[in-house]
Parts: sequence; structure tokens; C-alpha cells
Amino acid sequence: FSSCMFFYCFVRALQRPTTLNYALTGVAVGIGVLSKYNFVLLPVAALLALLPDRDLRSRLFDVRVLLVIVIAGVIVAPHALWFLDHIDQATGRTVTKLTRDADGVRLHQIGMGLFSLVEAVVTISVLTLIAFAVAFGKTFVRCWRAENQWTRLIERIFLAAILLLVMVIVIGGATYVRHRW
Repeated sequence: FSSCMFFYCFVRALQRPTTLNYALTGVAVGIGVLSKYNFVLLPVAALLALLPDRDLRSRLFDVRVLLVIVIAGVIVAPHALWFLDHIDQATGRTVTKLTRDADGVRLHQIGMGLFSLVEAVVTISVLTLIAFAVAFGKTFVRCWRAENQWTRLIERIFLAAILLLVMVIVIGGATYVRHRW
């Protein structure tokens, strides 16, 4: 829910850059961070995806982005204060799951993590492509080739998210990537 809410508010703020839309994006980010720590990857990927697009990049450097940060910060602050005092309790189980198969050999760990990421991307992509092929039938190939500013933005968001997950694997030591990520 929070990922969909963020994406809706994010695109809405890009299309109609009003103070309200920036504020709603801040609410979505705050709720997303509270719902799942790795949610942070989505807004970071979205911001990175804006950088190459000259028209949309101006939205990133709008002073109202500070409103997004402040509102998200206010929503997250009580939990963040608790988190600082209970970091082991908050992350211990997740870190254990992410590194569950690590054997101490760094290269092996990175290989396992990257394989898990590729497996997750392929699994999700194949299911999605099959669903789209069924839904769109003969027009699927034509739809696949269609391109505009928004499809390029979504492509860059996915690419940035994958690159961020690679960083989690290489820097964070993750050996397992869940399909839903």
C-alpha cells in the first residue's frame, strides 16, 4: 500500500507540482518508512531516476522538496528515536534473514546475493510479462515498444532500485533478496 501511495503521490507531484502534492508525497514517504525499512530504496530510486530528465529534474530541486523531508521526518521521528535505542531488536531478525547463508567468504556471499537478485527479477518479470501478454494480446509487442517520458522514468526507477539492491548485497552482505523487493 505504501509503495503504491508513494508512487501515486510522487507522479502527482511531478505532473502538478503544488505544495499539497509535495506534502502528500512526504506523508507517503513517512508511512512507507514506518511500514518497512527497505521502503527507503523506492524514494531513493525515484529521486535518482529524476536526475537524467531535464524537465522533471527541476521538481527535485524545488524548495518544496524540503516539505517532503520535513513531513516524512515528523512522521518517522518517534519511531526513529525508539530505533536508535533498540537497533539490535529492530534489525536483528532481518539482518539474520538477509545473511542467512553467508559462509564468511565474501566473494561467495556476493555471488549468492546477486544470483538471488537475478532470480527475483526474472521471476517477477516473467509473471508480469505473461499477465500483460494475456491482457493485451496482439497489441502486447506494440505496447512493449511504446515510449514516453513516464515509461522512461519508470524504467530508470527499476534500474536504480536494482542498482541499490546490488549495493545492499555488496556493501551490506545480503545473500538473499526477496521477490517482493
